[in-house]
Amino acid sequence: VKLNIMKNLKKHTTALALVAVVGCALAACGTGPSEERMDQKVDNKIEEMNDDMQRNMDKSRAELTENLRELGEKIKGHIAEMDEKLADTKLSAQERVELEKKRLEYKAQHARIEASTSKVGMATKETWNDVEREGLEVKNDLSTWWDRQKDNVDEKTDADHDMDGH
Repeated sequence: VKLNIMKNLKKHTTALALVAVVGCALAACGTGPSEERMDQKVDNKIEEMNDDMQRNMDKSRAELTENLRELGEKIKGHIAEMDEKLADTKLSAQERVELEKKRLEYKAQHARIEASTSKVGMATKETWNDVEREGLEVKNDLSTWWDRQKDNVDEKTDADHDMDGH
């Protein structure tokens, strides 16, 4: 009798454990209110991440645009100076040719800035990574180019006008 009771108890315990596991599994997979709350939490998190991404993109866009604008203003200032020099009738033919060549180079660099600034302004979430990378490349290229121009002036005048040590 004792052996029968033990066998029955073992069967019932196993059955109860199985029912408990199945019940928990069904509760976890259920379509009740907790699943709706979870869906809402996921949607809220996705929306929060999208908002963060947009804020970061807007901040990066503003910084890149400002950097490009500053470079553009420097270049435009030098173009204006060259225009004034070119208006001088005392300029020799050789000086005029060299200055025109330099002016064209500066205008080409300024056109790169304007094109990049336009792309940065029109970028969408989908295109932003590529546009930002290209804009940073233009900014870095032009910053290096600008430094070379200053060094060329220093070299020609045997002075350190930009005070960079060379």
